[in-house]
Amino acid sequence: GIGTVGPKVDLHIKHNATNDAILLLESKDSSNDSIVALRQITQAYPGTAGNSGTGVDLAYDGTDDKFYIKGYTNALGFIGNIVSIDVDTPSDTLVLTDNGRVGIGTDSPTSALHVTSSDIQLALFQSSTDGQQAFVKIDSSNAGTDTHSYVYFNEGGSGKGAVGYQANADTIALVYDNGIASTNGINIDSNGKVGIGTLDPTAALHIKEAAATTGTTNMLVLDGFNSADITPTPRAIALEFRGGDANSRASGSIRLAYVDDVDTTGPFAFGDDDEGAGNLIFSTTNGNVASDKMIITGDGRFGFKTTNPEATVHIVGDGNNSYPFLLMEGGGGLAEQDALILRDLGTGNGNKNNVKFQATSGEHDIAQIQVETKSANATSGGTMQLFTYSNDTGTKNDKQLFLNNDGNVGIGTSTPGELLEVKDSLDGDDVAILINNSSDDNSATTRPSSALKLSAASNNFHLRCHGAPTDVDAHHALEIGSSAGGAYVSFTLDGSAERARFAKSGNLIIGTGSLGEASPLESTTNGAKPLILLKSDFEGDDSTDATNGGGIRFVDNNTEEYYDVAFINGFLMFSHLPTGNSTANKVFKVTSTGHLNTFTGQHYNLPSIGQISDYNNKVGYIVVSTGTYHNANNDVAENIPTINEALPKVALSTQINDKKVFGVISNAEDENSTRENKFGNLVTFDKVETNNKLIINSVGEGAIMVCNINGNLENGDYITTSAIEGLGMKQDDDLLHNYTVAKITQDCDFSSDTTDVIHDGQTYKMKLVGCTYHCG
Repeated sequence: GIGTVGPKVDLHIKHNATNDAILLLESKDSSNDSIVALRQITQAYPGTAGNSGTGVDLAYDGTDDKFYIKGYTNALGFIGNIVSIDVDTPSDTLVLTDNGRVGIGTDSPTSALHVTSSDIQLALFQSSTDGQQAFVKIDSSNAGTDTHSYVYFNEGGSGKGAVGYQANADTIALVYDNGIASTNGINIDSNGKVGIGTLDPTAALHIKEAAATTGTTNMLVLDGFNSADITPTPRAIALEFRGGDANSRASGSIRLAYVDDVDTTGPFAFGDDDEGAGNLIFSTTNGNVASDKMIITGDGRFGFKTTNPEATVHIVGDGNNSYPFLLMEGGGGLAEQDALILRDLGTGNGNKNNVKFQATSGEHDIAQIQVETKSANATSGGTMQLFTYSNDTGTKNDKQLFLNNDGNVGIGTSTPGELLEVKDSLDGDDVAILINNSSDDNSATTRPSSALKLSAASNNFHLRCHGAPTDVDAHHALEIGSSAGGAYVSFTLDGSAERARFAKSGNLIIGTGSLGEASPLESTTNGAKPLILLKSDFEGDDSTDATNGGGIRFVDNNTEEYYDVAFINGFLMFSHLPTGNSTANKVFKVTSTGHLNTFTGQHYNLPSIGQISDYNNKVGYIVVSTGTYHNANNDVAENIPTINEALPKVALSTQINDKKVFGVISNAEDENSTRENKFGNLVTFDKVETNNKLIINSVGEGAIMVCNINGNLENGDYITTSAIEGLGMKQDDDLLHNYTVAKITQDCDFSSDTTDVIHDGQTYKMKLVGCTYHCG
């Protein structure tokens, strides 16, 4: 006991000193050590040879001027400096508090281990053995999901971030926040998936915006420094996706690379030679060969299969027609969706947007689609036109296709007035639309056709051209048809009045005015309905020629000669224009009055004496041949008989049984500028000078003027000439003689409808009776 009479242990020192040492161990020399040995069993002094028990020594090393706590065993002796304290160690270098906290550099530790130092490096954990792991272990409780274990980073006492184990998500987390449970960081799950901004990554790298933001937020930035000024290969930063052989860069890889603009001629020439502009290149491999496939240039151009895009979007095809340049496919399930939109952001009237087609890279335009706005805000819509270029001068062809803002389509015109308008200016050629069916019709079973179809309500109209089996010309056909009942083909020229119609029944109606559906061609009481109707557009004048009344004209194939047939003022007029003449001549007409029958034995004869007017009241009188001739046909000799015409001059009969009998007067021509040659109700015309003719019936049926100078006549009696001028009488016998004129077809007793005639002072009766002629 030192300072006490009641020592409690083997050495008990009791003192009241404040700053003085209680126990002093002082070495003799500065190089000597001062040691307090704590041993379990001592067989030798500390620091001497021989066995001694295990323990710990408290030693001051005079050589290095340090205090050590050293371990000691019998077998190994001193095993190292467990604790080494430099004599210059500042205060509070190591502090152990009553609550078990350890402070290094602080006497008030606030956690189990509290280190305070002015050094940059606060702690160093260093392994002294090569080939083994070195780690710091933080072990949390197994209870609950909130038992996180992590390193927490603060600044001035305020939490800034953490790295460690996130028990809730079962991830290793690196976060910038006030705790490890924050989503504002990086999380790695047990499968190695990395999540940025998410606790539950669903891919190898999953980046998620932590919260809604305004403006632009970069989700991923790869930033590097590698320009053309430093390296000849100006590719700086790349993102590469590999597949297949992971040891080969060219095997199944896709690379996104950042490339600087360098010049306008090198392999990475992107046009603007701007080192401040970055280009993004997409590279892929095919057959273990890597090549650039897409580029987005710094000035916003996109190139596919080209690294030098010449437009905002530049796509280069395969060149082998294996795939189209561009395919846009809808998602399906929608009745209508926008596949492609080309928007004009201009503000002026008449802005134009073009889609051009070029043959070569030299910008040789061959075709173009152009859209032009009709107003500044496009409220009036716009027009679209399609045109081509015929040469390298950039001159558009005139024959363009226009689609107007009202839906009308024009070919050759920018202002179509109808749904489809075709316009051109050609001299000596057609402005035509061709619908061509090229199918072969050479076999006996094929008959191709092409058609123009028009539809209005329930009426489907078509104009169809047919080929013919075995390509026989005579069987080729042009068909006009309709599906509607009672349909007809109507021809309207001025937009209001119908000019002609071909009806379903087969009728052809040609005329003026609107014929309408209430004006069909109906049959009359004395015959079938007509198939063709011609209605004149002009009243006409039958006193001149037949060209004024409309009708039908027959024209010679290689001259200007023609014949006209026209209905004028109740007459069917026939006229003829000889070659070289300017005025047509009337040839004949058909009337509804006068003679009703056509006589095959009717002749046109010139009277031998007197004027034609002398015979106006001699119809039915008998004439005889004088033996001299005057033919009516201008194409034969006038005064001699010919094989086709021999018309003798005639005179009224005056002898009984005159064998020179020629016929019976039917009528006499008018004394005007034309001659009327009447064949029953058929009248012909020829120009004459002074000679007019009589119309003589020689055979056929008709009428004859007879008298009772030889008594009454019974039906069937022959009639011959009498002594009374021009009158017939009963023949004495029933034989046909050369002087027989006719045979009566009725009984005649001269009791009625007679006229008196005086001959040789004797009064007789005469009458017009029906007969058949037998003198021709």
